[in-house]
Amino acid sequence: MRVNANLLTSCKLNSYLADIDNQAEEMFSRLVKQLAEKENVTEKLKAENQMLWVQKMNNIRNRATEVVNGVTDWGIVVNAKE
Repeated sequence: MRVNANLLTSCKLNSYLADIDNQAEEMFSRLVKQLAEKENVTEKLKAENQMLWVQKMNNIRNRATEVVNGVTDWGIVVNAKE
């Protein structure tokens, strides 16, 4: 990939990859929070039925992981600098 070669030769690849990693982590956290709110996976549910809460949160985290991995695999990360 041309961008990576340019970044590598200019010694900016590590900071670029760290930026992508930070964006992916932020996207993951935002997605988990939004999906939990949308699906009513709350602290109240956690207190009332921990096993159900864990199942639902695991499902949400797995879906968020797939979305973020798909986005970063395709290189469609918001604010990525070339």
